[in-house]
Amino acid sequence: MTGRLASSTGLTPAARRRALLAAGPTRILGIVNVTPDSFSDGGRWLDPASAIAQGQALATAGADIIDVGGESTRPGATRVTAATELERVLPVVTALAQSGLAVSIDTIRAEVAGAAIAAGAVFVNDVSGGLADPNMVATVAASQAGYIVGHWRGWLDDQAADRATYDDVVATVQAELAQRLEAAQAGGIPHSRLVIDPGLGFSKSADHNWALLRAARQIHNWGYPVLWGASRKRFLATTDPTAGQTEQLDAATAAVTAYLAGRGAWAVRTHTVTAHRQAITVANRLASVPPEVVTGATLTSDRIDLIGLTAHGRHGVFASEKVTPQLFRVDLRAWLEPVTERRDQLAATVDYGQLAAVVTDQIEHQSFDLIETLADQIAQATLAADGLRAVEVTVHKPQAPIEQPFDDVAVTAHRTRPPTPSPRTTARSTSHSAEPVTVPSPRTAARSRRAVFSLGSNVGDRSGWLQFGVTGLVTTPGVSFQAISSLWETTPIGVTGQPDYLNLILIAETTLPAEELLERGLTLESLAGRVRPSTSSHQPQHGPRPLDIDLIAVGAETVTSDRLQLPHPRAHKRAFVLAPWLEADPAARLNGQPLTDWLAASSDQVVRRLPDSHLTVPASAGLS
Repeated sequence: MTGRLASSTGLTPAARRRALLAAGPTRILGIVNVTPDSFSDGGRWLDPASAIAQGQALATAGADIIDVGGESTRPGATRVTAATELERVLPVVTALAQSGLAVSIDTIRAEVAGAAIAAGAVFVNDVSGGLADPNMVATVAASQAGYIVGHWRGWLDDQAADRATYDDVVATVQAELAQRLEAAQAGGIPHSRLVIDPGLGFSKSADHNWALLRAARQIHNWGYPVLWGASRKRFLATTDPTAGQTEQLDAATAAVTAYLAGRGAWAVRTHTVTAHRQAITVANRLASVPPEVVTGATLTSDRIDLIGLTAHGRHGVFASEKVTPQLFRVDLRAWLEPVTERRDQLAATVDYGQLAAVVTDQIEHQSFDLIETLADQIAQATLAADGLRAVEVTVHKPQAPIEQPFDDVAVTAHRTRPPTPSPRTTARSTSHSAEPVTVPSPRTAARSRRAVFSLGSNVGDRSGWLQFGVTGLVTTPGVSFQAISSLWETTPIGVTGQPDYLNLILIAETTLPAEELLERGLTLESLAGRVRPSTSSHQPQHGPRPLDIDLIAVGAETVTSDRLQLPHPRAHKRAFVLAPWLEADPAARLNGQPLTDWLAASSDQVVRRLPDSHLTVPASAGLS
């Protein structure tokens, strides 16, 4: 068995990170400690060759991510230098990433994190949540890596026990994590790249750890993917005082995994894999019984079955699936309060016609790579109806691009209505005083700005590729369509022997960071088959391309980095940008001047507007 996503070759690091964070079964982070003194396996994988072999073995057994660490965080561990940590982990991270495995780097040092990201790591697992190294957030923000934010109150030294004081451990951990999440987002790491880790065993007693586990569902409903690290930790020994070795706690750890998977954990971090993969499978099978049984409710719920609802949508990882809609079929089961507790009136129940409209809207007006994500979004959208206790959504994709004969591909999502959150107060960790702090909401409302995209194509079905790009951009959550130009035809500038381009301008309102908009465009280009040459390669920098997406401007933002410059530094010289932009927004200005001024200065470039050439614009996902 191979990890479902650990060996997703062909994906960019950002695309792999998004796939790993998408809705689906609980992931497994397989632990590889390249250390002599880790509490469980210290010294076993200190040699790079053995560590690489262990990572590959964990992936073969089913680990989704290989978590490589070069410094022990066990109680009383002696810190090593950054040079030593790098010497231990870099050969392992590099080899595993080059072999196609998804790798996370377990470090609290920004220097090590940056080097590991450059070597191919797609996650940084920082047990300190950025408290140990003030440069960590900036380092991760400058990359596309995911950031796992651990709850931490300091190194596990002689004073660790003094820091393990909580009036309400769940509320306090959430409040202190919220502070770190706010710092991460303020430093440029978007919500979509963040994961939280409640920090089992870090400045916490056994009772504290058990309390956090009992609150797993509450923590999972907070709005972030959650990683749990319970593997072989000594608080599990309270279940069996005779367990003398850490390996003897593997059964208890697997039981915790099954419990967490049944409550929606994003991932568990484990020393072994097979038992945990089995535990996750058991949890998923148990979740297939009616949700009122899973949640312990009485068997007095009513159920609405909406079976065989069909619609056409653009969902899949292949470019063709983003261009041409294909058939999807959905079966929805919704549990609600029994009729004996309601009036015999439509207003007192759930309108299944409205449920059908919600399902159809999600299929037709969104665009996801994974049908697991589509199933999750349908479930979340339908659960918003008053009176529903739980839903079961099965998405069928009978036209999936599979070479072998098959009848159907289907994914089922079970979701129950989360408890209504209420503000909670706790004490600040930095002072350990009684000063009240309200746990913030997981995401602060982002400011909306106008984004301008320039799209072009001169290979194959040019209008089809532009349609693909438009659909992929406007169906991105956090993006709301505003305007689109006609198609304009342009002779390639600075090169000869290439077909003419079709170009257009797309304007949208967005709450997303500019870096995420850039990454979305690059992902769509990659799905269309475009390979951007590196600056050191011998490939032509201006070759023909099926899809080219440039981010021209985002509000009044000015950005200068290796990956992105805003406003686009050459937009004012490009008639194929200016002419369609002026058509879509006659009042637009660039660098403080009207577009007409810039266009007049580029009159030597010939651009031709194609009449009656507007593309179809699907409904936007909307601002988040």
